[in-house]
Amino acid sequence: MTTTNGEVKDAPRTIRATVDELKTTFYDTPNLQAALEALHQDGFVVLKSIIDVNHIDQINSYMSKEADELVKNGTKPFNQGVNSNILQAPPLSHEEYLHNDVFFNPFVIQIMNAYLGYKPIWNFVTGNNALPKTHGLRQPIHKDITFNHPQCPFYVIANIPLCPFNVSTGSTEFWLGSHAHTSGADQIPATSESKLANAKLVVGDPTCDVKHNIVEERRRVRPPVQPVCEKGDVMLRDLRTWHAGMPNEGEDYRIMIALGYQAQWYPNHTLRSKLPLSRGNFFMNHGRQPLEVRADLLSDDSDFGKLNDIFNFRPTEGVTVVGATKGFDTISQVQTSSTLEMQSTTADPEESSTKIPKTQDFVVQTEAWAGGNSPDPNEKEVETANNEDANATQAGVQNIEAVSMTWTTWYLVIAYIGIFLIAFTTSFEGQVVASLGVFATSSFNNHSLISTVLVVQNVVNAVIKAPMAKYADVFGRLEAFSVSILLAVLGGVTMATSSNVQTFAAAQIFYAAGSTSLQILQQIFVADTTDLSNRALFSTLPQVPFMVTVWIGAPIADKILKNTTWRWGYGLWCIILPAVFLPLALSLFLNNRKAKRAGLTAASPLQGLGPISIIKTLWNDLDIGGMILLMAFFLSVQPYFYSYLLVVQDLSIPAAGHVTQVFSFTATISAVAVSFLIKYTKYCKPYIVTGALIYLMGIGLMYYYRQENSSIAQIIGTQIAVGIGGGMLNVPAQLAVQASVPSHQNVAVATAVYMTCVEMGGAVGSAIAGVIWGHDIPKKLAEYSTTLDSEAVYNSINNALAYPMGTLERMAINRAYQETMHKLLVVALCVSVPVVFLSLMIKNAKLDAGEDKVKGRVVGGTVEETRES
Repeated sequence: MTTTNGEVKDAPRTIRATVDELKTTFYDTPNLQAALEALHQDGFVVLKSIIDVNHIDQINSYMSKEADELVKNGTKPFNQGVNSNILQAPPLSHEEYLHNDVFFNPFVIQIMNAYLGYKPIWNFVTGNNALPKTHGLRQPIHKDITFNHPQCPFYVIANIPLCPFNVSTGSTEFWLGSHAHTSGADQIPATSESKLANAKLVVGDPTCDVKHNIVEERRRVRPPVQPVCEKGDVMLRDLRTWHAGMPNEGEDYRIMIALGYQAQWYPNHTLRSKLPLSRGNFFMNHGRQPLEVRADLLSDDSDFGKLNDIFNFRPTEGVTVVGATKGFDTISQVQTSSTLEMQSTTADPEESSTKIPKTQDFVVQTEAWAGGNSPDPNEKEVETANNEDANATQAGVQNIEAVSMTWTTWYLVIAYIGIFLIAFTTSFEGQVVASLGVFATSSFNNHSLISTVLVVQNVVNAVIKAPMAKYADVFGRLEAFSVSILLAVLGGVTMATSSNVQTFAAAQIFYAAGSTSLQILQQIFVADTTDLSNRALFSTLPQVPFMVTVWIGAPIADKILKNTTWRWGYGLWCIILPAVFLPLALSLFLNNRKAKRAGLTAASPLQGLGPISIIKTLWNDLDIGGMILLMAFFLSVQPYFYSYLLVVQDLSIPAAGHVTQVFSFTATISAVAVSFLIKYTKYCKPYIVTGALIYLMGIGLMYYYRQENSSIAQIIGTQIAVGIGGGMLNVPAQLAVQASVPSHQNVAVATAVYMTCVEMGGAVGSAIAGVIWGHDIPKKLAEYSTTLDSEAVYNSINNALAYPMGTLERMAINRAYQETMHKLLVVALCVSVPVVFLSLMIKNAKLDAGEDKVKGRVVGGTVEETRES
């Protein structure tokens, strides 16, 4: 309030989002605090310019035409009995009018969570139309409450004006601060002649209208105001606030949409929005936000205008609150309770206690069933089951959604810098240690156990993905990344200090678990922070470092072997990896803290549980039983290619390393290229089929050219072909899997299942290769040379390399290696053929024709829980 010439000038408080807040669709602390202060002190606040004006104009045009029909046909439902103001539902059956920023505005949802408590209930939608040229006609001063109501916030109405809102157009009269100084005693009591269509009145109950003497007393303290709003603004009103519809002196309708939000603890279980069945997904999917959508889904030809005019905010009949007298007059502190015990006055005493959900419960409650509210008993009602277990969004998913709503572009860039640094480090590490493995096992005189090490590594690679993805869903992305870094460091330290091959192989469990978890978590993070159109491109980001590291990994490994031992090749990453994790960790930590302060994050699922309950919760939430049963088989190319190049082709360590990495380099280039194509064509299947064919051709060429007299150029050419095919297969297939899941809750696990199938192929391939290698090499060495110590050559690659090229011994060794390699490739060729047929069975869905399973600030724009195209 300001004073001018001795007069008090009052006006509602307004909140204008900053540029960054508009980008993140999330108020920072100062604006959030100001909005809450306005609601608590005035019972009213105006949120400026948070809705697209084009959406407002579109809906206003439709509702104006509909109003013409209502007025013409004489079917207009009057509001508060005044024939200048009609109730009119917004268009709910037409997809083109269903905009997220109108019906599920993230700024509004954020404030509702802070003002009413976590996960308020969206259970009311209607419209209010002040008819034009209605000079002098106004509503009485009233509240939308006909019962003794709580003395604390329990319900809020969000009014969305569809046109300029001012005195001349019939701006609603609001009595600021009246909500905090009122009770049912201030309202005119009902008599036997009182009538109100929207409430069940009992003689003596308060009607909506406020007593005249109470109004005049309030007027002397703080007179009413008529706010001035523009299109794109939203007015939030505490339900207890006095107000009155005013005459519209303009030429056009003055229409506004009204949305209702109820606190979880407040026991009204009957008020439900009436929504069209065909648009159920649009409305119900938003129940995965910090919001419960409570509605009846009815046939599309229902009269939603009339159905949504019937509303009643009173507590459910037959339910009282323990310890309360006269309804809610004495429970002003009830909102601070985590649970509210209720007893039915008609139920059996043994079954009379029911609990309202705790404010910290993170359960998706998207109920959609017809509860007998239809005025037409013959109207077909459709019941949609409320399956909380199936739809529940777990804490880790909710936390990353909260983070996505809070971070700025700068924080998102820092996070992606962290992702790239981790990807570069793990890629560089992989190239270095790939050249060191054979020397590590040979130092223990067990070169042939390289396949055993690879089997251990690949099995862990396969089985760890789904558990880590589920861990990230349950506990959070930051927690999962941290555990993965710890496992990788632990494995690296153990390998670097191992004194025998058994310890070295055992260390692979921790090392592979950590490094593979980082791979799946990077892909999950990309899925969390991109829309479908951009996801293929950004999912290749972790692969981009291969274009550099494939050429420098082997030379670095060679220098390590010449200047120190293979142990430092594993140990130095234990220092580097935690360091490069810091940018991502800080970005997630700081924004998670920011979201927590705003009340958006989920509590730990283990909070307040005892040991037995913790075990039970972990078993259920992590789906441990399902993970134990998870199994898929894809066979990989042989793990002895590097050894073959060193022995048969007589390449140096750097050269052999470079040839083996041609596949990775080409696959990365191919994946990036196909990601750009997917971004602009919006399809995956053509590239998957083409990739499968090229991959099969590449394996066939490998078989044809895998001879001792083949040139290096021919071998490299086969690797290029296989790499192109593999790159075209991997990213599109992963994207197709992600696009097929129903919600963000399922994206991480779907990604993990896909990557698990790929890794299981590596595990099975390594196991089969190890069996073939272990059976054929000793047998063939003994067959082709009687002078060789076949056991020594089999156990150490250094012993094989000790014989110069051209000697009888080396010729025998090369022949044994070559023939065994041919057998491995026959197996690989056989299992590559079904991939082509499987690729033809994939659905050719268009990516921008579905929904993005993400919300908040993401690459490709700011979206809600789902973004419908």
